[in-house]
Amino acid sequence: MRFVTCVVFAALLMTAPTWGNVGLLTGEWVGGTDVLDGWRLAQLRFAVAAEGTRWSSSVDLSSAHVMRLPLDGIQVEKDRVRFRLPSPYSVYTFDGRLEGDRLIGEITAPSGRPSPLHVVRSRTDLVDARAALAGAYSLPKGRRLLVTPRPFGQLAAAVVEDTGDEVRIERALMLIPIAADRFVTSGSIVKALAMDETIEFVRNDAGQVKAARWLAPGEKEMVASWIQDEAEQEPVRFASGPLELDGTLWLPRGGGPFAAIVLVHGSGPVTRDNLFLRGRELARRGFAVLAFDKRGTGRGDVRWEHATFDELAGDAVAAVEFLRHHPRVDGAHVGLQGNSQAGWIIPIAAARSSAVAFAIVV
Repeated sequence: MRFVTCVVFAALLMTAPTWGNVGLLTGEWVGGTDVLDGWRLAQLRFAVAAEGTRWSSSVDLSSAHVMRLPLDGIQVEKDRVRFRLPSPYSVYTFDGRLEGDRLIGEITAPSGRPSPLHVVRSRTDLVDARAALAGAYSLPKGRRLLVTPRPFGQLAAAVVEDTGDEVRIERALMLIPIAADRFVTSGSIVKALAMDETIEFVRNDAGQVKAARWLAPGEKEMVASWIQDEAEQEPVRFASGPLELDGTLWLPRGGGPFAAIVLVHGSGPVTRDNLFLRGRELARRGFAVLAFDKRGTGRGDVRWEHATFDELAGDAVAAVEFLRHHPRVDGAHVGLQGNSQAGWIIPIAAARSSAVAFAIVV
């Protein structure tokens, strides 16, 4: 079995846990594992089922195109945590300990080789405050820190250098919320675990974000000032049949109306944060751009791997219709862009709806 870039865990216990300790574990945890001989991002979620007598659980292995795979055998005994991760190929086991807001332990493969799994607690109650932090921040040497919300509660960020028509990505990272306006970074899982590389957003008296303070071990504190980026971004939600899909809309500065592009997903559990740099760059060039979470990767109980091409094409058409009625979009010039599996989805959507004004398949 291949472990993956992003792993989202919650847990299922077949027998009753030690309920006095449940509160120590419930919630969302973010960190990493080196089960593939290199640190990989990991997300864990633990919750109790509605009846209150068992864990409610699933596991997402996004790079392996596996999501909501049940876990079992979860035990919480004082500060010790154990669970099993059954894959289609074998069963992995975790044994670790809670140390305040850190969960530290090892995943053992069937071969017997242990690999660290280290995560820190992520503040899911701060999700609604993320949108105000999104945007661009000026860094020394002509660089920028770009920040955008992720669908699972953190912020996605990238340090970029704009050189004319090209953008060089210096570093990509996730910002994990540990307090109001305070985050640890995942650029280094080891640093995230130690909680010693932090970014804190600073607000003025009116509550508006004015800067980000970045502090890393052994380095001088760096202050990134908020700047007006060439592209605005706003969270949106639209209907596709009975489903509601969440996304991010990037808009050029100015009144518009603008020609618009819907970014269509490739294969796998793709969310809008996989597309945010593309969306921002297209918006800088004068387009309104919408990226949304593929069905089954954000809200709702549907499974993305069960979605048909026809359903995915329907989601793309629904996104086009949503943009056509946006006050800053030129409804006669809304098209689709994508690559990989999108090369199959886009022609279906374009054939279905005359509202698709153009299609770009890379």
